[in-house]
Amino acid sequence: MISLISFLIIIVISILITRIAAVALMQTGLSKHSAHFQARSAFTGVGFTTTESESIVSHPVRRKIALILMLLGNAGLVSAMSSLVITFTSDDSNKLDNWLSISIIFASLFGLYLLSRSKLVNRILERIIKWSLKKYAGLEVIDYHMLLDLNGGFEITELTVEEEDWITGKTLKETSLRDEGIIVLDIRRGKESSLGIPEADDMIDVGDILTLYGRKEVLKELDHRKKGVWGDRAHTEASEKMDEYRKKRSEKMKSKN
Repeated sequence: MISLISFLIIIVISILITRIAAVALMQTGLSKHSAHFQARSAFTGVGFTTTESESIVSHPVRRKIALILMLLGNAGLVSAMSSLVITFTSDDSNKLDNWLSISIIFASLFGLYLLSRSKLVNRILERIIKWSLKKYAGLEVIDYHMLLDLNGGFEITELTVEEEDWITGKTLKETSLRDEGIIVLDIRRGKESSLGIPEADDMIDVGDILTLYGRKEVLKELDHRKKGVWGDRAHTEASEKMDEYRKKRSEKMKSKN
C-alpha cells in the first residue's frame, strides 16, 4: 500500500510540475495551448520537432524551463514505474490486493482528471503559481491573453495570401482592414525576414504571410474572401458591423462612467 501511495503522490507532483512549467512558459509569450503541450512534451521526453519547439530552444528562459522539466521528468517517470511494479510484485500481495490497487489507481486518476478539467481549480492554481513565480522566481508575470483581450472574441492568427484573395495586389491603405477592426501586426515575405512595422503603402503580394489581430469571425471570413464584387461587398458589411460594435462599446463605456 505504501508503494501505491507513493505512485499516486508522484503522479500528483508530476501534474503540478507540468502545470507550473506551463504557466511559466505562458509568461514568456507562448499561448496557453502551446505552453501546456510543450511542458508535457518536455516532461515526458517526447521531444516533438516543431516550430514551437525551436522557439523554446532559441529562447534562454524557455530553454531553462524545458531542461528542468526533462531532468524532473526522467526521475519522476522512473520513480512512478518503480512504485507501480513494487505494488503488484511484492511478496505479500495477492489477487484481491491487486484488484483493490487497480481500482484505487483508476479512481484516483479519474478524480485527478476531473480536477484538471475544473475551471475553478485551474483559475485558483494559475493565480497561486503566477504569484509564486513572481515572488520567488523573479519571473515577471504578464498575462498576454488578457493584454490582447484574446478571451473577448479576439485572436491573433496568420493568413497566407493566395492569388484569388481579396487583399492580393493591394496596399494596406487600400484594404482598409482597420475599418473591419483588423490590425496587421506583421508581414513576412517568402523566406525573407518580416517587413517590420507594416506601413500604409506596403503592398500585399501572393505568398505573403500576414499576422493579424481582430475578431475571430471577421478573420475567418477574410481568409475565404475572394476578389470581385462579392469581396468588396463583404468588406463593406464587415466595416458596418464593426461600426455597430464600436458604438455599442462606446455606449457601454459611457454607462459605466
